[in-house]
Amino acid sequence: MAEHEYAINNYKELRCRQLGNLYSGTSVNIRKTKLAIKSAKTYNKINEIYFDAIEGVLPNAEKIQTIEKSKNETYMQEKMEFAATDITVLGREFTWIFDMETTKAILNPDGTFEIRLEVRDSIMELLITLLEGLTYVDFLDFLQPYIDELFPGESALDIVKTIRRLKNDIGLTIEGVNPENKLIKKILDTLKETGELPEEIKLPKNMKLAAVLRGRYSVHDDESENGEGRKAIYVGNYTPNGDTFLILTYYENNENNKEGLRIKNEMINLDLYFEK
Repeated sequence: MAEHEYAINNYKELRCRQLGNLYSGTSVNIRKTKLAIKSAKTYNKINEIYFDAIEGVLPNAEKIQTIEKSKNETYMQEKMEFAATDITVLGREFTWIFDMETTKAILNPDGTFEIRLEVRDSIMELLITLLEGLTYVDFLDFLQPYIDELFPGESALDIVKTIRRLKNDIGLTIEGVNPENKLIKKILDTLKETGELPEEIKLPKNMKLAAVLRGRYSVHDDESENGEGRKAIYVGNYTPNGDTFLILTYYENNENNKEGLRIKNEMINLDLYFEK
């Protein structure tokens, strides 16, 4: 419960910052909307309040121009590949779940990047066993809390829609979940229609599962939370207020005397460490 409150409070703060950054000086009632967001209990309600408030209102043009002018995009001078060393999500250590040989972060000199988190083969075997054990359990009640934490506003009932939206919105691809595969299609269709898994579960042989984030990045010198200077790598659109959804910090010499990369997202308490 405490982790859920931590994540939802961070999401509220994110939406409130967006209101102030983009809609101050417009017809949007910032104070009223912020108060409503802070009293909301669910991610869906937060989104409903936010989008109802800004409907038909263009963002503050002066703010947008300031953001555009502040873009001084620089990239790494050469391709840099980092191997994962530690993975924490929602305050829990998940390093044991991922294949540390294939889980990596790549920064290219053209401003593109890739972050790959690939599940170990042994964990895939365990996952299949767990799914079989959940056949007669209300699967929606089991999965939805995790969807709420990681992907606010999405539903476990329609995994295909969630996967497509994540790819379109932030460039996140779930490799291994092919909705066109007849075995996976049967599972997803049954889940969408009934909220439960089919009585008999079969997955493709040698199925691999990976979350892969691709997109653009830019490097900026700014300050960390404790006021220290750092080389920050912003994923997506950069703003001086730090509203990008993911921030990477590059270390020329970390505590192991190696080049390192730390990836954080405060909303879901995500913390990943990589070394070159």
